[in-house]
Amino acid sequence: MTPRPDTNAQLEMWGEMLAVERERIASRDRAVDVMREGFSKLDAADDRQFQFQSDRLQRDDEYRNRHLTHRVHLTWVVAGVAVLVVGVVLFMAFWGGEGQRSLAGALTRDALAAGAFIGLGFLLGRRSRG
Repeated sequence: MTPRPDTNAQLEMWGEMLAVERERIASRDRAVDVMREGFSKLDAADDRQFQFQSDRLQRDDEYRNRHLTHRVHLTWVVAGVAVLVVGVVLFMAFWGGEGQRSLAGALTRDALAAGAFIGLGFLLGRRSRG
């Protein structure tokens, strides 16, 4: 007959091993909980960043629309003023007295020269930007 091992020592050893295994499992559960919390915080940060970018794009679109509306209104106002000025100059040239005719000719000549220089400056400025 073989001697029987000490069951109390074996039970104690199994108890210690079971306690160590339980502690390892609890530690692993804490690590998983920490990772889950980290992922949830990252998701929340991504959601905030997405919301911020969406809001910024919406603000930019609204700004562009307002800017375009203002430019269209300004274009109409400038065109109206130009038509009015051209109308007055034509009236002066065809139905005005001799002094008004010479003034209308001088205004037309100077306006065409100024327009040519402004157009040339605009063209050269656009080409120099690269």
